[in-house]
Amino acid sequence: MSELNERITVAVTEEMYERAEEDDEYSTRSKAEYIRQMWLAGESAVAELDPRVGDSGKANREIDSAEAAAQALDDSVLIKILSDEKQEIGEVVQPITQEFENVVADRLFELAKDEQSVIETDGRGNYYLER
Repeated sequence: MSELNERITVAVTEEMYERAEEDDEYSTRSKAEYIRQMWLAGESAVAELDPRVGDSGKANREIDSAEAAAQALDDSVLIKILSDEKQEIGEVVQPITQEFENVVADRLFELAKDEQSVIETDGRGNYYLER
């Protein structure tokens, strides 16, 4: 087996650093082991770890409308949903819209719980602006 004698530095975002710390599989191992596993997983995984790589403009763009949220959807999400078989548009869009709805519902609930937010709820799934 060859001797490890080269050092590399990998810059990661705070989110990725926290993911490495919180991941149960790597929590008992070092960050170096996490990076090593990501390296072995493939170059795309390593590139994902490097904040200098990728479409950073897209990631940092402010999303202030449903249209902007749809445009921010990464093509890989669509590719994962598709198969070799023909699918109707409803079959393709349904899992995306369901996940979007779940995220929005969770966000509304969190905002309604926040005392500083103008969003209120009646506790039965109805949300409104504070008067």
